[in-house]
Amino acid sequence: MTTYTATQARSNLYRLIDQAS
Repeated sequence: MTTYTATQARSNLYRLIDQAS
């Protein structure tokens, strides 16, 4: 579950960066 949360947070971070670009 911890790994899933970490992966989800990472994906969310990349989404924010993608939107900012």
